[in-house]
Amino acid sequence: MSNQPIEFNASASLSSNSFTQVGYTFVGWNTSQDGTGTSYSDGASYTMGDANATLYAQWTLNSITFDANGGVGSMSNQPIEFNASASLSSNSFTQVGYTFVGWNTSQDGTGTSYSDGASYTMGDANATLYAQWTLNSITFDANGGVGSMNNQPIIYTGSVNLTINTFTLSGYTFLGWNTSQDGSGTSYSDGASYTNEDANVTMYAQWNSNTYTITFDANGGDGSMNNQLVNYNTSVSLTLNTFIKTGFTFGGWNTQQDGSGINYEDGATFAIGLTDVTVYARWIM
Repeated sequence: MSNQPIEFNASASLSSNSFTQVGYTFVGWNTSQDGTGTSYSDGASYTMGDANATLYAQWTLNSITFDANGGVGSMSNQPIEFNASASLSSNSFTQVGYTFVGWNTSQDGTGTSYSDGASYTMGDANATLYAQWTLNSITFDANGGVGSMNNQPIIYTGSVNLTINTFTLSGYTFLGWNTSQDGSGTSYSDGASYTNEDANVTMYAQWNSNTYTITFDANGGDGSMNNQLVNYNTSVSLTLNTFIKTGFTFGGWNTQQDGSGINYEDGATFAIGLTDVTVYARWIM
């Protein structure tokens, strides 16, 4: 930059800065090299004394500015040296009804994305990273079942009817949802109304074991025996036989009337499957 002549005791606007320093931003002038003297902004009015004067360019390390992008709170700029890498400051912004999902170099999220605390390599200019937000939502957890269900976004303080369950669990009946996996939280029926409370929430499917029936068939004998109710995936001891057949001895049970199925002794352990079962008395002459 050329020297700027100014008459004694006259004032003039300082010449605009044309110096550059890679990785730094010009922030004004100072009468001392270390910035401890009198400061002047770029183009400021300067009154000339009775001697030549030197103004020293003042520089700050380029930094990242964090923009809440609709959120609230404050975060300090993060200085990073040119071409150096550093972990981004952890987000401290909040936005009611939304969850922070990271940073982006564009406000609308179409630029380069960075996760919270990700490594960032500094270029030769200041940078702004914009907080990215997603509407809080309900996550549906199959809780042992199978299938998939999309998250359900919900506006803060708004109410919605929960998405109808599509999960299944073989041998079980869906009972509804609960905010705790073990069912100790708040329960909701399928499709019930839910009011958001400014946070993501997970709804866990609640299941009840189906009950299946073991029917005892006298298979030509006499008497009666009550059906035996068994929960799915449960093993029980078969009810002891009370049927009789004149001239025959009871020889146990079989899953087929003609005895071609699986044999079970009286009182044997039986594991129920996914269907009702009939066991037939076997008679030995």
